[in-house]
This record gives sequence, C-alpha cells and structure tokens, in this order.
Amino acid sequence: REDTAQREGLPRERIRVIRNAVDTRRFGIRRKAWAEILPNLPAGRFPVVAMVANCKQYKDHGTFLRAWENIAARLPNACALLIGDGEERAAIAAEIARRNLGSSAWMLGERGDVPDLLAVADIAVLSSREEGLPNAVLEAMAAGLPVVATDVGGVPELVQDGETGYLVPPGDDEAMADAIAYLAEDADTRAALGASGRFLAEFEFGVERMVMEYQELYRELADRTA
Repeated sequence: REDTAQREGLPRERIRVIRNAVDTRRFGIRRKAWAEILPNLPAGRFPVVAMVANCKQYKDHGTFLRAWENIAARLPNACALLIGDGEERAAIAAEIARRNLGSSAWMLGERGDVPDLLAVADIAVLSSREEGLPNAVLEAMAAGLPVVATDVGGVPELVQDGETGYLVPPGDDEAMADAIAYLAEDADTRAALGASGRFLAEFEFGVERMVMEYQELYRELADRTA
C-alpha cells in the first residue's frame, strides 16, 4: 500500500491489500531422497541452506556469498543450494569461483521441484535489498524451515524476528552468517522457528484466505456498478 501510494500518488484509503498465499499442502513432506533430486551432488552435508531467488541484482547474492564464505570456514560440512536463474547467473558463478566456494555453494538454476529441494534443507535464506511479500519466504515457511532474511519490504510480515526466523539488515553479511551459524548449532531453535513459520503460513497466508478476499473485493465492485 505504501509503495503504491508513493509511486502512483493514490489515496491510501482507496488501496486494498490482498496478500500473497501459499498452498501449504505442497510443502513440508519429504517425497524424494537426496539422491533422486540431487544425484550429482554429495549427500550427508549439514546444514543444508536453501536460497530460492532469481539471479537479479536486487536479490543481492553477493551479500549471501560473503556470508557463506564465513559459514564455510566455520562449518566445513555445510552446503548452500542456490535455486533460480536470471541475467546475473554468470556473475554469481564467477563470484563463487573467485571465493573458492564451489565445493559448498551449488547453483541449481531454475527448478520445477522446489518443494522437494526445501524438504531436504535445514535453513532458508533470502538476502534481497528490496522485496514485496516474497513467495520464496512463504514457501520456505510452509516447508517448516526457519528463515534468515533481510529486513526489507514486506519480509517482516512473514519473518517475525525470533519467532519464525531472524531478520538481518540488508547488506550485512556478518549478521547473516551469525544467524545461520546459530541456527545450525541449535536443533531445538530450528524446529521451534520452523513450526511457527509453518503455522503462520497455513493459517494467515493460506490460499483459501486469499480467494475469499478476492471474492469480497469483486462483490464490492460489482455492487458499485450495478
């Protein structure tokens, strides 16, 4: 609402916000083993950190890779799954090589099996400099994962700091690395934050709620024009 009001010059009272939704039935169930979905990558790594993000500048993979360099030094068995494609993919791959992270940060490109990939992960991350209400975070929460994400846009509506994950300032790779490392070392916290995130996704961001809000809006508009 605030962004639209500022960009378009519209009165706030005329703007209706209908938030994104996630089909939670598609997430949180491990349907396939690691060897089925990632046959060319070594299994048995921990923690597995998933980042679902288009390879675009505002997703700021650079901050994540700086954080990951820190994590790789602290937790040599960790691995990162970078899921997504876009115009920055070659630059991101080059940065992975420059930082010598190729053995632990794996670019998977565009995938049609994100629920399966999230099901083998332990933590989800998003390092964006700007966002609306990111579906990637919603899906990670639906999968029962604790989320480490930057405090931008609508992210705080999803990642409630200390309850469903941890918020870090945009561009702050040290804070991001610390949050990931803390979750990696504390299984109880991972489980608690993941369960809270799943609950929030299911009961506040379910598809049924979104459909109902659209129906209500359409009825209001139809009544005005009748």
